[in-house]
Amino acid sequence: MQQTSEDTEPQAKSIGIEFVAGITSFLACAYIVFFAPAQLQKIGLDYGAVIAATCFICLVSCIFVGTVARTPTVLAPATGIILLSVDAVEARFGLPTAEPMAWQGVLTASFMAGCIVFVASHLRTRSGRKLRLAILEVIPPPLRAAVVAGIGGLLAGNALQSVLQHQAAQSISASAQQVEDTATYGLMFVVGVSIIIVIELYFKAKAARLKEKTKEARRSDVPTKTVAYFELAAAASILSSILAMTFLIWAFQGFEPVPKFELGCVWCDLGFEAAAKAVWALKFDGWVLGLTGAMLFTLFIDFVGSPYDFRENTGAREDKLTLAQVERGTTADSVMMTVSPALGLTPTVYFGENHAGWLAGGRTRVTVFVSALGFAALTALIMASAAFGWQLNAFISPLVLAPAVFWIGVKIIGNSMTTKNSTGGTSGFSPRNVTVPVAISSVVSAVYSFPSAIFLGFAVHLLLVGLDHEIESYSMKDWPVFFLTGLAALAAYYG
Repeated sequence: MQQTSEDTEPQAKSIGIEFVAGITSFLACAYIVFFAPAQLQKIGLDYGAVIAATCFICLVSCIFVGTVARTPTVLAPATGIILLSVDAVEARFGLPTAEPMAWQGVLTASFMAGCIVFVASHLRTRSGRKLRLAILEVIPPPLRAAVVAGIGGLLAGNALQSVLQHQAAQSISASAQQVEDTATYGLMFVVGVSIIIVIELYFKAKAARLKEKTKEARRSDVPTKTVAYFELAAAASILSSILAMTFLIWAFQGFEPVPKFELGCVWCDLGFEAAAKAVWALKFDGWVLGLTGAMLFTLFIDFVGSPYDFRENTGAREDKLTLAQVERGTTADSVMMTVSPALGLTPTVYFGENHAGWLAGGRTRVTVFVSALGFAALTALIMASAAFGWQLNAFISPLVLAPAVFWIGVKIIGNSMTTKNSTGGTSGFSPRNVTVPVAISSVVSAVYSFPSAIFLGFAVHLLLVGLDHEIESYSMKDWPVFFLTGLAALAAYYG
């Protein structure tokens, strides 16, 4: 990734397009506000405290990224790391957990991982590149694809588990939405996914046709405002599914009162001194170190939806983000990674759903500022819900979110199979050598272990590459660094 004399920041096509793109990004990412507390409460965190922290961190992160990095990219708590944390606690303590140190261990791991990424984002190599970007570029593109696919498999698998095991009905926020008949809920799930697929594919197809016409007529791939509206409608498919699922559950089951949630602070009840002592006591705990390693592995590799992604994988030169924006972007997200555990959340990352806003034409920080307005409005709704006793947590539960989470996971897996490197190719390997390991990583991640999925997928990839005698495509001097780091993370995870 080299800086060139032609590097200039992309310009806004129009304020109207940037505004629509900002709303599109917000709609694509807003589900995290309800997904995070519904999952993290399983490890002992308070629902009201987590939903307040999620709203706040999303709002502040958007403003911070827009101000510092000047990019159209949203930061939010990583869905994959949330599920990875829940799985780690379940393996260590079981769920539902009464272990008071479980959530403190997760936040300790999050803080340590965030601090390490923060340091790596500020140190530079001898060549002048930031260490974090240098590490990313050492890792083979197919392995990056396998990591992304593993995250997608984790999300899709969690959604399917909700169908088979009624996880949503076991959580506090969804206790009023129990659906006893598995077949009935299975049908609801299929309807919810179908709604997303039909709406998204319909408007995506219309946007693609209009882009093609625009390109032919003007010799440009700049999205028009109509294309932006089509992308907005496609992103709204998730909201449509959530509303449809809510209506179906109301029609079949009705809603009963659920415990009222109160906004609060995760660490406030302990006090600063007690919280600091808890973090210090857990820093060398085996499972905490293992979780830290697994988080680091993900944070260093998964750059989907980040400024780096939009620089390396954007076709039009005038739309590429600059190297300065990429470096400022890594600085911005590393800062928020260290702030989020202090608020009671896992590390924040750039969301892959940022592609929705990019496809709608968002190219400047105006996009992320508009997304911030969306999160501000959602924060106001959450505050009103808590203040007036509205049972918002009864309507928006894991049960309702399952179709959306499943489809997002499937899209992530699909996108990982078409990941390109900076030269525009598919890493120089045949489709089989990329898609087979990606598929294996997705399945293993969903049913067993995320770190194991990464290594198994990469091992299969190396086998296939070796059979094709393409092993020289990798730089052998880079392998020891990768394997030593990866094996240390794996050993710590199972230690």
